[in-house]
Amino acid sequence: MNVHSTDEFALAAGIWNTLIAPHGTSGSLLISPSMCPRAAETWFTPFSQQISRQWDITKLHINKNSADGIHADLDHYWNTYGKPMWITEVREVVKCRVDSTVCLYR
Repeated sequence: MNVHSTDEFALAAGIWNTLIAPHGTSGSLLISPSMCPRAAETWFTPFSQQISRQWDITKLHINKNSADGIHADLDHYWNTYGKPMWITEVREVVKCRVDSTVCLYR
């Protein structure tokens, strides 16, 4: 789901509240959705404000242009949410074309 508008956040939160949150209430650990923007809080903040039960583990999928950028994202999410993190991918972007259609990864 590509979520950008208020209605789409409400839809994503509704799905979370209906299908995911009940598992947390019955004892399962909940893992956050994953998204591309990092440390910009354009996804987690609006989503987290609309769900009935917060996640237990923050899932991260990070693509940055430096190791410092990767560390900054990790620090941001730890400092913001204070939850364990499940890191599903870390890639350092070495070089991209101006239009970002072709990128080289390390």
